[in-house]
Amino acid sequence: MSEPRRLVAAFYLPVGVRPVSAAALRRLARRATVKELEEPPWDTPEQPALLGSWGGLDCEVHLLDLDYFDGLVLTFREDELRTARTMARPGADPLVDAFGNACGSLDPVSAYLTAYAWPDPFWYVRSQQERVLDGHVAQLARENLGLLYVSATDAPDLAAVESPAGCNLLAVGDGVLLLCPQALGR
Repeated sequence: MSEPRRLVAAFYLPVGVRPVSAAALRRLARRATVKELEEPPWDTPEQPALLGSWGGLDCEVHLLDLDYFDGLVLTFREDELRTARTMARPGADPLVDAFGNACGSLDPVSAYLTAYAWPDPFWYVRSQQERVLDGHVAQLARENLGLLYVSATDAPDLAAVESPAGCNLLAVGDGVLLLCPQALGR
């Protein structure tokens, strides 16, 4: 049986958590509003990981040492997201709320929640860091992400991009959130 496909919430943070440690990961996970944190059996000092609950979903939490950023990465099962979204009350979306709260608390350069489950979620996070670094907001907006947050610096560029049909721009902290419910299956 194959491994369940995992969706990604990635937060690109200014470098400042080097070396990556379990304590730094735990602090960032709390700021991102991840609850019920525990260490998984595969956790190592070199690559710490946590398990928790975020936006009503079970998740894994990782901190990637990227070339230009510290990458806080939450992964969760695609099938659990689809089930949770179909069972949510109309007008309520705990995942969108958790993402917005995390962006407000962490103040990332950029962040997103994928609408596609990548075979290797860490590869995707690494592959997008150049776009984030260079402020290629239009390219990120065309990636069919369920949620895309950009900081105040790049917010005017996101506002100038023609949003996909059905997407909305929302102010979050000093940045802007592009919410595309149809990409998330709702």
